[in-house]
Amino acid sequence: MRKVLPALLILLAPSILFAQAELRVSAVYGHVEFRATTSKAFQPLSASTQTVQVGDGLRTGPGGTVTLHLPDC
Repeated sequence: MRKVLPALLILLAPSILFAQAELRVSAVYGHVEFRATTSKAFQPLSASTQTVQVGDGLRTGPGGTVTLHLPDC
């Protein structure tokens, strides 16, 4: 999974850069951590988190997944 994530980010980078600054979190499974651009530390991402901003960090643990929805342009 950790090898797939950088490739996925490279493929999605143009869409993310030109998209609005907000991504909707639709599902969180397993261990997923979140770091805001203004923070230095990761914290657990809960299912109650509604959105993340472009530039925020997401890190998954073993078996962890997060589903994000990009806004329509």
